[in-house]
Amino acid sequence: MNNFSQTFLDGTRHVGFNNGDGTFTTTSYDATGAVVSTETVTGLPIEPMYLPLDPTGALATLLVVDGVLTLTDAALAIRQSEQALIAEAEAWSLGG
Repeated sequence: MNNFSQTFLDGTRHVGFNNGDGTFTTTSYDATGAVVSTETVTGLPIEPMYLPLDPTGALATLLVVDGVLTLTDAALAIRQSEQALIAEAEAWSLGG
């Protein structure tokens, strides 16, 4: 599950956070920012967290996104897992 934050027109907000340990927590806030409820889901698969890649890794990811290299070739070239490159590209899509 991915993290999320939604703010509604009435000022209420819902936030979800993947704790990285097989649990996912959602918290609901009222329009004043007070916590209304918190729920934790357990038993989820643990997904590895990936740090941003160095400039060479970022370039390799860009070359995959642009179709210049295959994912496998790029991962082998920079000695990273294919999933690390996928995580890098997904992080770009979040704008963060």
